[in-house]
Amino acid sequence: MRSVWTLIILALIPGLGIAAVPLGIVEGFYGDPWSHEERLDMIEFLGDHGLDLYIYAPKEDPQHRQSWREPYGEERMDEFRELVASCEAVGVNLCFAMSPGVDMVYTDPDDQMALLDKLTCLHESGVTHFALFLDDIDPDRMDEADRERFDTAAEAHMYLCNTVLEQLLEREPEAWFLMCPTEYSGVEDSEYLTTLRETLDPRIHVVWTGPEVISPTITDEDIDAITEILGRPPFIWDNYPVNDYVADHLHLGPLVGRTPRLPERISGHASNPMNQAHASMIALATIADYLHDPDGYEPEASWREAIEEIGGEASVDLQTFAEFSRAGRLEMEESRPLNALVSERLSDPSLGNRVRMRRAIDDLTELCNRLPDEIDPDLAEDLDDHIDALGRRLMLMDVCLDFIEGLRQGSSLAAFLRFIDEEQRADAILAAGPVDRLVETAVGLTSGSTQIHQPAHRIDGFNSSWRGADELHIFTPEHVSPETGTNPYGYEATVVNGVVVSAEGNNSMIPADGYIVSGHGTAHRWIEANLLPGVTVELGENEVRFTSIPADLLTPERRVIAARMETLELLAQRVRDKSPYETLSAVRDVLREIDSLVEEGESADMDRLDALQTRLGTFRSRDYSALHSQ
Repeated sequence: MRSVWTLIILALIPGLGIAAVPLGIVEGFYGDPWSHEERLDMIEFLGDHGLDLYIYAPKEDPQHRQSWREPYGEERMDEFRELVASCEAVGVNLCFAMSPGVDMVYTDPDDQMALLDKLTCLHESGVTHFALFLDDIDPDRMDEADRERFDTAAEAHMYLCNTVLEQLLEREPEAWFLMCPTEYSGVEDSEYLTTLRETLDPRIHVVWTGPEVISPTITDEDIDAITEILGRPPFIWDNYPVNDYVADHLHLGPLVGRTPRLPERISGHASNPMNQAHASMIALATIADYLHDPDGYEPEASWREAIEEIGGEASVDLQTFAEFSRAGRLEMEESRPLNALVSERLSDPSLGNRVRMRRAIDDLTELCNRLPDEIDPDLAEDLDDHIDALGRRLMLMDVCLDFIEGLRQGSSLAAFLRFIDEEQRADAILAAGPVDRLVETAVGLTSGSTQIHQPAHRIDGFNSSWRGADELHIFTPEHVSPETGTNPYGYEATVVNGVVVSAEGNNSMIPADGYIVSGHGTAHRWIEANLLPGVTVELGENEVRFTSIPADLLTPERRVIAARMETLELLAQRVRDKSPYETLSAVRDVLREIDSLVEEGESADMDRLDALQTRLGTFRSRDYSALHSQ
């Protein structure tokens, strides 16, 4: 049942109600935009599934964001006119969005005219729905002229939106208008959102992505909180199944984690799809089911129906493949059938379980070979790299089983480890859980090998205004702002002259003679665990690496972790040297012993570690006899 507050807001905003709530998608991801043909296919899909809104807002369209003042050429305008006609034919509204906040002077008449001219041009092509997106920009950026008029960027943003709305209504009395604020997630009030609530025209709809940028859940309590904060029901920009923050993953599972009351308590809903338009339709079909019947929505049943619709005669194979692409922020479990088989095989190495495991690998390999020819060519193009990646993973699992069952001996271990190294560089990650468990068993590793303890971390961006989950970014003095702008979920280390001088919090001041290492999620945990004050850091083109830790920071647990990382690096080096099997096997035994110390944590036996490191010193010198004599 709706809250009294929501009912009051609904009554105050003209034309707003359940029947008027637009439902659809926003092409709002980073990375390559969809093609014109993909947009036409998506619009047809929306009409077929009772969705009535397509928001054009691809971040990498220069004329949408970075070069927003530049008008579209006649060829692009012809495409927009075709999109509008296609939308009208199936009952969908095309909403044209612009993102001028990267460099707009909000009080400049020329900038305002450039913005309105572009919107007017689209209106003359049949567009009546418009949006201004002020997301993923420096939250304090204003030109000097703006600072003379406004105390905060929030005031400038609301002034711009109110001005544009008035201009649009003069041209189109039925214009529908949406804005995305710079603060678009969370359930905490702020100075920015207070300004929005008190000054933004109540006819303007406001984007909210949920309690997080990518929200695993949205509850009734979340909706209550944000409705009060915004002074109106939110327009949900749901960041699922978008995958621009994890480009090596597909999100093919159903929508989960949303309260059944959500559709009746919002001013609209748009899902942000993946870069792969046709593959997105699996998840989007489940989202349509949820929005039309939230009380009766059953995710698994809806998912199976979506796959039957999109896969046709190949739906059984498509569902089997899709099981390997369900893990994400909404659903953590992946590759469920294969995970179960691996668990049975590792816990009970009986002949029956071994045969079932082999048969499953053979069956899945055959599926990977035939699936691209069975499904729609556009869908096959979206899935092609990931189908290939699954095939490589299955080959790796087959090799793992050979080692576990003792079918391969001698120098082939080196080839096996090189194969693992290649697979870790794969562009797409599928079945990572079950594969990693078999790899660990095959080469004698344990769960002590985790990302947080690696000596280096991939760099995902420099001086970026936006980041995805679990990403690490570097901020230098060339950043557009003196501060990083990182939200409260981030963690940062300040590095000057190659040494960490501080590590704490977020939104750090960037040093003139150094840089900031900033991370969210797993990157946050890596920085917090490793980049302590006093640690020496090297910054490369693609990774940041800590190279030495002061002695007073080397706790027993950290000493063991450092030894483990050193052992893994030495093992990789000896694999490249084509060292004999006996040597690699002996080092693997040392690694097992170090793993047992990892599990002991701060109570690890340092005398035992010293003895193991002595053995590793012999390994490092390539005089391997000591390794085999202990």
